[in-house]
Amino acid sequence: MIVALAGGSGSSKLLEGLYRLLGDSLTIIANVGDNYWYHGLYVCPDLDITTYALAGILDRARGWGVLHDTFHFMEQLAALGFESWFRLGDRDLAVSVIRTRLLSEGLDLTSITSLIARRLGVRARILPASNEYAPTILDTEEGPLHLQEYWVKRRGQPRVRGVTYAIESAKATGEAIEALQAAEGVVVCPGNPITSIGPIVAFEDIRRALREARRVVAVSPLIGQRAFSGPAAKLMQELGVPSTVVGLGGLYRDFVDVLLMDPVDEGLGKQVEEMGITPILEDITLNSPEDSVRVARRCLEIIGL
Repeated sequence: MIVALAGGSGSSKLLEGLYRLLGDSLTIIANVGDNYWYHGLYVCPDLDITTYALAGILDRARGWGVLHDTFHFMEQLAALGFESWFRLGDRDLAVSVIRTRLLSEGLDLTSITSLIARRLGVRARILPASNEYAPTILDTEEGPLHLQEYWVKRRGQPRVRGVTYAIESAKATGEAIEALQAAEGVVVCPGNPITSIGPIVAFEDIRRALREARRVVAVSPLIGQRAFSGPAAKLMQELGVPSTVVGLGGLYRDFVDVLLMDPVDEGLGKQVEEMGITPILEDITLNSPEDSVRVARRCLEIIGL
Protein backbone atom coordinates (compact mmCIF):
# COMPACT_ATOMS: atom_id res chain seq x y z
CA MET A 1 0.00 0.00 0.00
CA ILE A 2 1.14 3.51 -0.86
CA VAL A 3 -0.14 6.55 0.99
CA ALA A 4 -0.35 9.98 -0.61
CA LEU A 5 -0.84 13.28 1.22
CA ALA A 6 -2.97 15.56 -0.89
CA GLY A 7 -4.85 18.82 -1.12
CA GLY A 8 -5.90 21.07 -3.97
CA SER A 9 -5.75 20.91 -7.74
CA GLY A 10 -1.97 20.43 -7.94
CA SER A 11 -2.21 17.28 -5.86
CA SER A 12 -5.13 15.90 -7.87
CA LYS A 13 -3.04 15.76 -11.04
CA LEU A 14 -0.45 13.49 -9.45
CA LEU A 15 -3.15 11.44 -7.72
CA GLU A 16 -4.66 10.57 -11.09
CA GLY A 17 -1.34 9.05 -12.17
CA LEU A 18 -0.86 7.19 -8.89
CA TYR A 19 -4.40 5.83 -9.10
CA ARG A 20 -3.89 4.54 -12.65
CA LEU A 21 -0.79 2.66 -11.47
CA LEU A 22 -1.97 1.47 -8.06
CA GLY A 23 -5.78 1.25 -8.08
CA ASP A 24 -7.05 0.07 -4.71
CA SER A 25 -3.48 -0.16 -3.36
CA LEU A 26 -3.54 3.64 -3.04
CA THR A 27 -4.66 5.43 0.11
CA ILE A 28 -4.98 9.21 0.20
CA ILE A 29 -4.91 11.33 3.34
CA ALA A 30 -6.62 14.56 2.33
CA ASN A 31 -6.51 18.03 3.80
CA VAL A 32 -9.50 19.20 5.84
CA GLY A 33 -8.19 22.66 6.71
CA ASP A 34 -10.23 24.21 3.91
CA ASN A 35 -13.53 22.65 5.03
CA TYR A 36 -16.17 25.34 5.35
CA TRP A 37 -19.71 25.74 6.64
CA TYR A 38 -21.68 27.58 3.95
CA HIS A 39 -25.41 28.23 4.12
CA GLY A 40 -25.72 25.36 6.60
CA LEU A 41 -23.82 22.87 4.42
CA TYR A 42 -20.50 21.26 5.32
CA VAL A 43 -18.32 21.73 2.25
CA CYS A 44 -15.04 19.78 2.02
CA PRO A 45 -13.28 21.09 -1.10
CA ASP A 46 -10.07 19.05 -0.99
CA LEU A 47 -11.88 15.81 -0.17
CA ASP A 48 -14.21 16.47 -3.09
CA ILE A 49 -11.45 17.45 -5.54
CA THR A 50 -9.67 14.19 -4.68
CA THR A 51 -12.83 12.12 -5.08
CA TYR A 52 -13.89 13.75 -8.34
CA ALA A 53 -10.39 13.42 -9.82
CA LEU A 54 -10.26 9.68 -9.15
CA ALA A 55 -13.85 9.25 -10.31
CA GLY A 56 -12.94 10.92 -13.61
CA ILE A 57 -15.49 13.73 -13.24
CA LEU A 58 -13.29 16.62 -12.03
CA ASP A 59 -13.56 19.88 -13.94
CA ARG A 60 -9.88 20.08 -14.90
CA ALA A 61 -10.15 23.60 -16.31
CA ARG A 62 -11.31 25.00 -12.98
CA GLY A 63 -9.35 22.55 -10.86
CA TRP A 64 -12.43 21.93 -8.70
CA GLY A 65 -16.05 20.89 -9.00
CA VAL A 66 -17.80 18.51 -11.36
CA LEU A 67 -17.25 18.64 -15.11
CA HIS A 68 -20.13 20.25 -17.05
CA ASP A 69 -21.90 21.23 -13.83
CA THR A 70 -24.59 23.92 -13.74
CA PHE A 71 -24.91 26.74 -11.20
CA HIS A 72 -28.66 27.34 -10.95
CA PHE A 73 -28.67 27.08 -7.15
CA MET A 74 -25.99 29.76 -6.78
CA GLU A 75 -27.70 32.00 -9.32
CA GLN A 76 -30.93 31.78 -7.35
CA LEU A 77 -29.12 32.55 -4.10
CA ALA A 78 -27.75 35.73 -5.67
CA ALA A 79 -31.17 36.65 -7.07
CA LEU A 80 -32.61 36.37 -3.56
CA GLY A 81 -29.91 38.66 -2.20
CA PHE A 82 -27.84 36.07 -0.33
CA GLU A 83 -24.09 35.48 -0.44
CA SER A 84 -22.99 33.50 -3.47
CA TRP A 85 -19.24 34.18 -3.60
CA PHE A 86 -18.40 30.58 -2.70
CA ARG A 87 -19.63 29.10 -5.97
CA LEU A 88 -20.62 25.45 -5.96
CA GLY A 89 -22.17 23.63 -8.87
CA ASP A 90 -25.51 21.88 -8.52
CA ARG A 91 -24.05 18.36 -8.71
CA ASP A 92 -21.26 19.41 -6.38
CA LEU A 93 -23.84 20.71 -3.91
CA ALA A 94 -25.58 17.34 -3.85
CA VAL A 95 -22.44 15.85 -2.28
CA SER A 96 -22.37 18.54 0.42
CA VAL A 97 -26.08 18.03 1.14
CA ILE A 98 -25.60 14.30 1.63
CA ARG A 99 -22.47 14.85 3.73
CA THR A 100 -24.26 17.31 6.01
CA ARG A 101 -27.26 15.03 6.40
CA LEU A 102 -25.13 12.00 7.27
CA LEU A 103 -23.13 14.03 9.79
CA SER A 104 -26.41 15.01 11.47
CA GLU A 105 -27.28 11.31 11.65
CA GLY A 106 -24.08 10.55 13.56
CA LEU A 107 -21.69 9.23 10.89
CA ASP A 108 -18.13 10.51 11.00
CA LEU A 109 -16.40 12.23 8.10
CA THR A 110 -14.20 9.20 7.35
CA SER A 111 -17.22 6.93 6.89
CA ILE A 112 -19.07 9.52 4.82
CA THR A 113 -16.08 10.14 2.56
CA SER A 114 -15.72 6.40 1.98
CA LEU A 115 -19.41 6.05 1.13
CA ILE A 116 -19.37 8.92 -1.38
CA ALA A 117 -16.18 7.62 -3.01
CA ARG A 118 -17.66 4.13 -3.40
CA ARG A 119 -20.89 5.51 -4.86
CA LEU A 120 -18.79 7.37 -7.45
CA GLY A 121 -16.85 4.23 -8.32
CA VAL A 122 -13.54 5.12 -6.68
CA ARG A 123 -11.52 2.08 -5.59
CA ALA A 124 -8.73 3.92 -3.75
CA ARG A 125 -9.19 4.72 -0.07
CA ILE A 126 -9.70 8.41 0.67
CA LEU A 127 -9.23 9.44 4.30
CA PRO A 128 -9.77 12.89 5.81
CA ALA A 129 -6.84 13.90 8.01
CA SER A 130 -9.35 14.59 10.79
CA ASN A 131 -13.02 13.90 11.38
CA GLU A 132 -13.38 17.21 13.18
CA TYR A 133 -13.75 20.76 11.95
CA ALA A 134 -10.17 22.05 11.84
CA PRO A 135 -10.13 25.23 9.73
CA THR A 136 -6.96 26.90 8.50
CA ILE A 137 -7.12 30.55 9.59
CA LEU A 138 -4.88 33.17 8.01
CA ASP A 139 -3.87 36.23 10.00
CA THR A 140 -4.09 38.98 7.39
CA GLU A 141 -3.87 42.75 7.29
CA GLU A 142 -7.68 42.69 7.23
CA GLY A 143 -7.85 40.46 10.30
CA PRO A 144 -8.30 36.68 10.64
CA LEU A 145 -9.77 35.01 7.57
CA HIS A 146 -10.80 31.42 6.95
CA LEU A 147 -8.81 30.04 4.02
CA GLN A 148 -11.91 30.09 1.80
CA GLU A 149 -12.62 33.71 2.68
CA TYR A 150 -9.01 34.63 1.91
CA TRP A 151 -8.60 32.71 -1.34
CA VAL A 152 -12.12 32.67 -2.85
CA LYS A 153 -13.88 35.74 -1.43
CA ARG A 154 -10.83 38.05 -1.29
CA ARG A 155 -8.98 36.45 -4.23
CA GLY A 156 -5.83 36.00 -2.13
CA GLN A 157 -5.24 39.74 -2.05
CA PRO A 158 -4.72 40.59 1.65
CA ARG A 159 -1.17 40.36 2.93
CA VAL A 160 -0.73 37.38 5.28
CA ARG A 161 1.16 37.69 8.57
CA GLY A 162 0.62 34.25 10.02
CA VAL A 163 -1.28 30.99 9.78
CA THR A 164 -3.09 28.95 12.44
CA TYR A 165 -3.99 25.28 12.13
CA ALA A 166 -6.79 24.13 14.44
CA ILE A 167 -4.82 21.19 15.80
CA GLU A 168 -5.51 22.03 19.45
CA SER A 169 -9.25 21.59 18.97
CA ALA A 170 -9.06 18.59 16.61
CA LYS A 171 -7.09 15.38 16.25
CA ALA A 172 -5.95 13.17 13.41
CA THR A 173 -8.01 10.08 12.67
CA GLY A 174 -6.84 6.65 13.75
CA GLU A 175 -7.38 5.44 10.20
CA ALA A 176 -4.90 8.00 8.84
CA ILE A 177 -2.25 7.09 11.40
CA GLU A 178 -2.70 3.36 10.81
CA ALA A 179 -2.44 3.84 7.05
CA LEU A 180 0.89 5.64 7.40
CA GLN A 181 2.21 2.99 9.76
CA ALA A 182 1.31 0.23 7.30
CA ALA A 183 2.50 2.00 4.14
CA GLU A 184 5.31 0.70 1.96
CA GLY A 185 6.00 4.32 1.07
CA VAL A 186 4.50 7.80 1.17
CA VAL A 187 4.14 10.38 -1.58
CA VAL A 188 3.66 14.02 -0.62
CA CYS A 189 1.78 15.49 -3.58
CA PRO A 190 2.62 18.91 -5.04
CA GLY A 191 0.05 20.79 -2.99
CA ASN A 192 0.47 24.19 -1.39
CA PRO A 193 2.85 23.54 1.54
CA ILE A 194 1.11 26.17 3.68
CA THR A 195 -2.59 25.54 3.06
CA SER A 196 -2.84 22.04 1.54
CA ILE A 197 -0.07 19.89 3.02
CA GLY A 198 0.66 22.08 6.04
CA PRO A 199 -2.69 21.43 7.77
CA ILE A 200 -2.16 17.65 7.42
CA VAL A 201 1.38 17.50 8.81
CA ALA A 202 0.49 19.96 11.57
CA PHE A 203 -1.08 17.04 13.41
CA GLU A 204 1.78 15.73 15.52
CA ASP A 205 0.61 12.11 15.28
CA ILE A 206 0.71 12.32 11.49
CA ARG A 207 4.09 14.05 11.47
CA ARG A 208 5.50 11.40 13.83
CA ALA A 209 4.18 8.60 11.62
CA LEU A 210 5.79 10.27 8.60
CA ARG A 211 9.14 10.48 10.38
CA GLU A 212 8.90 6.76 11.08
CA ALA A 213 7.68 5.82 7.59
CA ARG A 214 9.80 3.59 5.37
CA ARG A 215 10.27 6.10 2.54
CA VAL A 216 8.74 9.54 2.01
CA VAL A 217 8.99 11.18 -1.43
CA ALA A 218 7.74 14.72 -2.00
CA VAL A 219 7.05 16.30 -5.38
CA SER A 220 7.76 20.02 -5.41
CA PRO A 221 4.79 22.31 -6.14
CA LEU A 222 7.30 24.93 -7.31
CA ILE A 223 9.31 25.32 -10.49
CA GLY A 224 11.75 28.08 -9.81
CA GLN A 225 9.71 30.60 -7.83
CA ARG A 226 6.49 29.78 -9.66
CA ALA A 227 3.84 27.56 -8.09
CA PHE A 228 1.85 25.04 -10.13
CA SER A 229 -1.35 26.73 -8.97
CA GLY A 230 -2.78 28.80 -6.16
CA PRO A 231 -1.12 31.20 -3.74
CA ALA A 232 1.76 28.99 -2.57
CA ALA A 233 4.58 31.32 -3.63
CA LYS A 234 2.84 34.44 -2.29
CA LEU A 235 2.08 32.84 1.07
CA MET A 236 5.59 31.47 1.49
CA GLN A 237 7.11 34.88 0.79
CA GLU A 238 4.77 36.73 3.14
CA LEU A 239 5.45 34.21 5.92
CA GLY A 240 9.19 34.66 5.52
CA VAL A 241 9.81 31.32 3.79
CA PRO A 242 11.80 31.39 0.53
CA SER A 243 9.41 30.52 -2.31
CA THR A 244 11.85 27.95 -3.71
CA VAL A 245 12.65 24.28 -3.19
CA VAL A 246 14.97 25.45 -0.38
CA GLY A 247 12.03 26.97 1.47
CA LEU A 248 9.99 23.85 0.78
CA GLY A 249 12.80 21.67 2.13
CA GLY A 250 12.85 23.71 5.32
CA LEU A 251 9.15 23.02 5.86
CA TYR A 252 9.48 19.29 5.13
CA ARG A 253 12.98 18.51 6.36
CA ASP A 254 12.05 16.39 9.37
CA PHE A 255 9.89 13.87 7.49
CA VAL A 256 10.78 13.88 3.77
CA ASP A 257 13.58 11.64 2.47
CA VAL A 258 13.56 12.56 -1.23
CA LEU A 259 12.43 15.70 -3.04
CA LEU A 260 11.55 15.41 -6.71
CA MET A 261 12.25 18.82 -8.25
CA ASP A 262 12.46 20.35 -11.69
CA PRO A 263 15.86 20.59 -13.47
CA VAL A 264 15.50 24.38 -13.46
CA ASP A 265 16.20 24.20 -9.71
CA GLU A 266 19.39 22.16 -10.06
CA GLY A 267 21.46 25.00 -8.58
CA LEU A 268 19.58 24.70 -5.29
CA GLY A 269 20.12 20.97 -4.96
CA LYS A 270 23.10 21.25 -2.62
CA GLN A 271 21.14 23.39 -0.15
CA VAL A 272 18.31 20.86 -0.19
CA GLU A 273 20.81 18.04 0.38
CA GLU A 274 22.29 19.87 3.37
CA MET A 275 18.88 19.60 5.02
CA GLY A 276 19.11 15.80 4.89
CA ILE A 277 16.82 15.51 1.87
CA THR A 278 17.98 13.79 -1.32
CA PRO A 279 17.17 16.00 -4.34
CA ILE A 280 16.30 14.24 -7.59
CA LEU A 281 15.90 16.22 -10.80
CA GLU A 282 12.89 15.32 -12.91
CA ASP A 283 10.47 16.99 -15.27
CA ILE A 284 7.63 17.47 -12.77
CA THR A 285 5.20 19.27 -15.06
CA LEU A 286 1.73 17.77 -14.88
CA ASN A 287 0.06 19.10 -17.98
CA SER A 288 -1.46 15.85 -19.26
CA PRO A 289 -2.57 12.40 -18.05
CA GLU A 290 0.67 11.03 -19.50
CA ASP A 291 2.66 13.48 -17.37
CA SER A 292 0.72 12.37 -14.30
CA VAL A 293 1.55 8.73 -14.89
CA ARG A 294 5.19 9.50 -15.69
CA VAL A 295 5.79 11.48 -12.48
CA ALA A 296 3.79 8.97 -10.42
CA ARG A 297 5.85 6.10 -11.80
CA ARG A 298 9.07 7.93 -10.90
CA CYS A 299 7.83 8.37 -7.33
CA LEU A 300 7.10 4.65 -7.06
CA GLU A 301 10.52 3.78 -8.51
CA ILE A 302 12.17 5.92 -5.82
CA ILE A 303 10.12 4.17 -3.15
CA GLY A 304 11.29 0.85 -4.57
CA LEU A 305 8.21 -0.52 -6.30
